[in-house]
Amino acid sequence: MNDDTTENPVRGLLVGRTFRVEDIAGLGTLDRGHPELVFDVDGAIHGHATVNRIRGTYEVTGSTLTVRGLASTRMAGDEGAMAQEDRLLAFLDQPLTVRAGEPGTGWVLLDDGAAQTRLVDMTGESLRKSGDAGTTLTVSGTVVYPQRMALVPEAVTTVTLEDTALADARSTQLAVQHIVGGQVPIPFELTVQADAIEETAQLAVRARITVDDQLNWTSDTAHLVARDQSTHGVIITVVQVTNDAS
Repeated sequence: MNDDTTENPVRGLLVGRTFRVEDIAGLGTLDRGHPELVFDVDGAIHGHATVNRIRGTYEVTGSTLTVRGLASTRMAGDEGAMAQEDRLLAFLDQPLTVRAGEPGTGWVLLDDGAAQTRLVDMTGESLRKSGDAGTTLTVSGTVVYPQRMALVPEAVTTVTLEDTALADARSTQLAVQHIVGGQVPIPFELTVQADAIEETAQLAVRARITVDDQLNWTSDTAHLVARDQSTHGVIITVVQVTNDAS
C-alpha cells in the first residue's frame, strides 16, 4: 500500500492511527464498550470489534475507504455485545466516505450515505488501562505438552483467565474458552472488560484438557500476565494426569 498521504490528505486522517469507535451508524449509546480500530501503514486494519479481535486490509482511494477480508476470532458475548459487534462489521463491509470532524475534536467520520460512524483519534494513548470502562484486555497464546501423542477428537481444552490475588480464597474466573478437538499447539484467546479487573488483581491463565469430563491434562503452575495491558504469545504447558481405575 502506498504510504504517501501528501497527494491524498484523506488517507492521512487514517493511516498509522489508532481510534476508539465512539458511535456506530446511529446505534446510540455503546453500552457494551467502545470498539477499537488500528489502521497500520502497511494497509492492515485490526483491533477489537467489541467481543472479538478482527483483522483485514484496507485501502483509501480519494475519499473512499474500502475494507476487505475482515476475519475475527470466535469468542461469544452476550446478546447486546454481539449485536453491537455485528453492526460495526456490517458497517465496515461497504465503501465508506471519510472526512474530518469539526476542527479540534480529533474526530474522523465514516459515512455510508445513510448514517455515520464517529472515530476518536487515540494514537499514542493506552486504550486498555485497567479500570477504564469500555476497554478490553486480551490474553492469547497456545496450550502444549511435550509428549508425542495425539488428542482424540472429543477432547476439550479449557483455558481460563483468573484473578488469584487472594491467597486464602478461591480464584475469581474472569474469562473462559472451551476448544473442542484439535492438536497441540492449541491456540487460545481470552478477552475481558477492563473495568471488571480490580486494581489489586493478580491475573493468571490456566489450562486443562478433558475427555468425557475426565481430566487428562492440566497446567500445574499459574502463568501470570499483566493486568493493565494485553499479553500475547503465552505458552501454557500441561502435564498428564494419571487416572487410577480403582
